[in-house]
Amino acid sequence: MSRHAGNGETVEEERKQWLETVVAATDRSAEQVRRIRSPYHNALVADLEALAARLRTELAEASRAPTEREERIAQNEILFREVNERIRKLEQGWELRKVDFVCECGDPSCTSPVTVTLARYEAVRQDPRRFIVLPGHEIRDVEQVVERHEGFLIVEKHLKTHEQVAAADAR
Repeated sequence: MSRHAGNGETVEEERKQWLETVVAATDRSAEQVRRIRSPYHNALVADLEALAARLRTELAEASRAPTEREERIAQNEILFREVNERIRKLEQGWELRKVDFVCECGDPSCTSPVTVTLARYEAVRQDPRRFIVLPGHEIRDVEQVVERHEGFLIVEKHLKTHEQVAAADAR
């Protein structure tokens, strides 16, 4: 199931359009600054060109379908999340108490505990694209670290698997 933006498009389609707009604006800005021809402006042009290149890469990634590996990793993380949801139900009412949840990384053999408060777990669960993993358990080609904490990281799945993890969210 796709999440929809206010205009009837999926959030993913809206993000792709936004990326295309930003890339075009960045290219135009770089071209305008390039005409000025000063050392300071040369550095600015290089920064704008680097930004545009990163955005083009992100746009290309967002436009392709997820690979079997990416889907499998997302499915592993979804299964660990289901275990953690059962733990959460058992611990309900103790929001400030630290609880051992299962690392939600994509490694199917990982059963390492991640200790966080129930309140922190609930905050992460507000976004079905985000997962709690141990440092070093992130898989950078399928997710990005969005927060770093002592003893754990919060990762967000790349755009290609957003629909898969959102559809699996029982909430």
